Amino acid sequence: MGVPRSRFSDFFKQEQVKANSPVTIIGCGGIGSRVAQTLAEIGFNLSLWDDDVVGNENVGSQRFGFGEVDSPKVLALKSRLEAGCQVSVSAHQEKFDGQEELSGIVVCGVDSKETRAKIWESIKFNPGIPLYLDGRVGGKRFKLFAVNPCNPQHIEVYETQLDLSKPPMEAPCTARFAPQAGMALDYYIWVSISAHIVGGKVPFQVAGQDLDVRTVFR
Repeated sequence: MGVPRSRFSDFFKQEQVKANSPVTIIGCGGIGSRVAQTLAEIGFNLSLWDDDVVGNENVGSQRFGFGEVDSPKVLALKSRLEAGCQVSVSAHQEKFDGQEELSGIVVCGVDSKETRAKIWESIKFNPGIPLYLDGRVGGKRFKLFAVNPCNPQHIEVYETQLDLSKPPMEAPCTARFAPQAGMALDYYIWVSISAHIVGGKVPFQVAGQDLDVRTVFR
């Protein structure tokens, strides 16, 4: 039997993964459930936040199976990922209210602009959070912001995307969802995290639809 995760060793070390654990994922639907699965397979411990339960409509559009229907999303993920990936998962079966102090890498997978703004206000200027990843999907489109919440330029540009007077890009995560959008967002979130943990350059914004993808560095 091979050494677990040894085939990743040419690109990053498990010590780097553990040093950047746990990763906090707020919202475990179309974005968060996929990212949680990917990161757990790589070896990251996780802290998950979501107050929703798995519905029939979530099977396929999210990383849940029919056997998990009616289970709280965070508990379904915790059970599956701890058993299957041998990682530690902290499950918070509640909405993130902005009162909990966070640290480490944070992934935002919520589909409410108001909740996203609340998360941002809770982590802005927090030196304990080196990377904040805000993912959004709508139909076939996806968008990802990779933000250093202490970088003035990042803050200025990112906050233009939090104007609550503008309509959101995304429909609710189960309303309009093309599988390739979720898969692409999962991929670019991991690319951003992997670049961060090895000291590489992380793109500030990635946006695209199908094979048309635009990347911006700041």
